[in-house]
Amino acid sequence: MTRPLWSLRLAFGGLGITASAFPAAIPSLAAQWDVQPARLLPAVPLLFGGLLAGVLATSLVPPRFLQRCLALGGLLQAAALLGFLVVAGPPVFWALAAVAGIGFGLVEASATVLARRLTTEVTSLLSQLTALVAVAAALTPLPLAVLGATPRLVGCLAVVPLAASIAVAGRWPPAAVHPVGRRRDGLPLVLVPAAVSLFAYVGAESVLSGWSSVLPQVLLGLSGASAAIGTSAFWCLLGAGRALAWLPLRRGRQPRALLRGFLGVAMVASVGAAVVPSEPAAVALVAVACLGIAPSYAFLLGYALEGVSTARAARATGPLVAVGSLGGTVVPALLVAHTGRTVLIWVAVMLVVVVAAAGGRRRLPEHGTSNDESAESPVG
Repeated sequence: MTRPLWSLRLAFGGLGITASAFPAAIPSLAAQWDVQPARLLPAVPLLFGGLLAGVLATSLVPPRFLQRCLALGGLLQAAALLGFLVVAGPPVFWALAAVAGIGFGLVEASATVLARRLTTEVTSLLSQLTALVAVAAALTPLPLAVLGATPRLVGCLAVVPLAASIAVAGRWPPAAVHPVGRRRDGLPLVLVPAAVSLFAYVGAESVLSGWSSVLPQVLLGLSGASAAIGTSAFWCLLGAGRALAWLPLRRGRQPRALLRGFLGVAMVASVGAAVVPSEPAAVALVAVACLGIAPSYAFLLGYALEGVSTARAARATGPLVAVGSLGGTVVPALLVAHTGRTVLIWVAVMLVVVVAAAGGRRRLPEHGTSNDESAESPVG
């Protein structure tokens, strides 16, 4: 299992780089091109729109081709990062974001299903992998903050998704195969609350991520290059929050209880950040909100997939991730004209929706799980 696990780690590390590089570059590129940061913010919904396209494409891929799908996604991310060498204005930047998003979607959807092949405890594995996303995303903006979003510097980041594309080749545990004549049940309706909660959650996180360098610039008056630190801080907080949640999860705490507690803190902090008169206090409360939302995606998606067979998980992952990426496209698209605290009200509203929808979640019933699970090899 060593090589498959390492290929997933590289793949999720590449996701962190892609997710962080584009928002972090916005203030610096806006200053270089003498445009307002809001002019570049459409890259955020385009990134998630590409992600949606990649996820939907992955849902059409037979399980035996998922490794190739992950490799293609890594190549597209690398091409988008290398595209900074020729970026010359906002339209090209938007196009690169869309290409990166397609690669992101291909990798995220295929890697999530491949992770389900490696272990039955997919919530724990996804928590570890998403924490790695946060680490990679936190480190990415640091050189950009010091040196600015120089084309060569951003292009060098392409090495990680390229490495993932190479490492994914090799032997993997086989996908579960339905016996001949066995009825393939449709996806259960109880997945609807999970889909709603993922739509709202990814919408909220994409706003905090996409505006992570713009909000510090607006609230604290930072320069374009220095504002990239905001993106690094965002992902550091996400990594810290995921680590805080993962520790009690390993000790047997239920994901649903942890989810409610973390999201409750995030909701209160988001509202406070939107209304508190002090700008530094608002930034501090945004940081608390980032900690609070940190573990939600892995819990919402992992908890759904952990209760289903490998075959059903493969069919459920695409639609669930697609709905989440749709939220990441729609919600930021509604806010591209805003660079101030207005966006925080939307974050709070989306988190309320997450809590309401997650409250209706139930563990998914399984039929014939033992047959499907027999093809799996848990990670030791």
